[in-house]
Order: sequence, then C-alpha cells, then structure tokens
Amino acid sequence: MWEVINENHGGISAAAAVVTVVIWALYFQLLLNSYRHRIRPKININRGGGRSSSSRCVISNMSAEAVYVEAIILTLRDGDKQLVFHLSDLDVTLSADGDLRPQLFQGPLASGEFIDIGSFNSLIERAENTFETGQTLAGSAESLEVMVVCTYTADDGLIAAERRFDLPCKDGERLLNPTMLSTRQIRSRRERRDIEKFMLDWYESGASAR
Repeated sequence: MWEVINENHGGISAAAAVVTVVIWALYFQLLLNSYRHRIRPKININRGGGRSSSSRCVISNMSAEAVYVEAIILTLRDGDKQLVFHLSDLDVTLSADGDLRPQLFQGPLASGEFIDIGSFNSLIERAENTFETGQTLAGSAESLEVMVVCTYTADDGLIAAERRFDLPCKDGERLLNPTMLSTRQIRSRRERRDIEKFMLDWYESGASAR
C-alpha cells in the first residue's frame, strides 16, 4: 500500500490539489450566490382586504435595503386598446397629517415596510378621469397592470416590478384576479434600459407641458 502511494505520490498530490480547487470553487460559488440573493431587490404588489376591485393595493419592499419609489404606473387594457398612466401625475390636495407617500405615490420604503396606496377602484377611476372622453375605457377595462419603479441602494440604475390583474365582472361586481402567483421582478438589462428611457421621456413631456 505504502509502496503504491510512494510510487504515485506525484499524481496523488496533483489529484488532491484539483479536488481542493474544485471544493473551494464550489464554496465560493455558494457564497457568491448567497450574496447576490441577499442584495437582490424585490418589490411585492398585492391586493388586500378582498378579491374585488374595491380591495386595497399594497406595495411592499422585500429587499434587504431601503428603496425609493420613483413612480407607480398603471396600464389599463381592453383588447388591443391600452391606456398608460403615471399616478405621480395626479393633482392631489396633501393632508398635513399622516404619511404623505400614499398621497404622492412616491417616497422611501425601508426593508420590510409597505404602503397602502388606495383601492384599485379609486386608482382606476382617478386614472381614467385624467383622459379625454374619447380615450377613456369607460369602465370596460379587461385587465390592469401595476408597475412600481424604484431606485435601490445596492444598485446603480432603476429597479422595477409589475403585476397584472384581470378584471372580470360577476353578479355586477368587478373582481380582481392576479394572472401570476407572485410579482414579476424586472431584472434584465434591456427591460430596465427601456424603463429608464420611458421614465426620461415622461419627465421631458411633463416639463414641456409646463
């Protein structure tokens, strides 16, 4: 046994070195994946207080660090027709008391914190009331998409998340059915660049309107 080891000690040492390198590489990969998962932003969009469109729209920051909500964007769809609206464009009368973030649809959210921005019905109605009569869907929207755009401490660019809800009617009541189990996190560079361009165009159009 010892003679075999002595005769092949070079090959055994090389094999042991390779195994050690593989183990350390796997360990480093696990640490890297754990770190990426920990700093990866996550925004949750959900309904609260019922299954109809009168339920509340709740936005939660499930990231490890704080985020700043830059804008909340609604997209109403009826077949091929769609209307896109920034809630931050709403003219509101701010209350002197309480949390201003649900009124402004903007502001910082600490890790694990959430805000209630109102019922889905109120958001849809307030959005539709800003469009001209010929543009509004007049309550006939088949689906609603909510997108939350934020900046994140651990990321240089914008982050975003979106969730889509179908709006079927049953017994004269408009329901709110999510089309996916959880909120979709927008992480691809291409989509984030498109959102950044979209936001810049929105800021420019608002400045030119003034």
